[in-house]
Amino acid sequence: MHGLGNDFIIIDERDMPQNSFTQSFVREICDRQLGIGCDQFIIYRHDPNVINMAIYNQDGSSAKACGNATRCLIRLLFDQTDNKINLSVWERGAGFTYACGSGAIATFAAANKLGYIGDETEIVFKLGSLNMQKKNDSVLMSGPASYVFTGEYLYCK
Repeated sequence: MHGLGNDFIIIDERDMPQNSFTQSFVREICDRQLGIGCDQFIIYRHDPNVINMAIYNQDGSSAKACGNATRCLIRLLFDQTDNKINLSVWERGAGFTYACGSGAIATFAAANKLGYIGDETEIVFKLGSLNMQKKNDSVLMSGPASYVFTGEYLYCK
């Protein structure tokens, strides 16, 4: 993959043979004449709640960060997850919430505008999902709504 010409080899850690990862391996696979060739080699592990990635330069040395590599990895993961986005939201004054409609809309709109997802996707929260759809210039959101209880409240001063 590449991000504006900055190209990467991206491999899921689980697809690497055991004990095969060395600096020599990185140098060989990054070589543009004798290997696949790339600016940086990325190895990642995608667990249910976290994505870990390691970035290596052509010479086998470790890099601390790369914005283009991160964008490419996220694009790859979005493409592999059938347009599902797992979302956790921290709201000031409330902490982590079970769901957030405005956060779902903002996340969907940004990911769609950047081309990471199509015009329909599922935003997955801890207790359920919201379905998002782009129609013209609008975003439609649908999902469950449940009664907790009904009744009357008598307020006396």
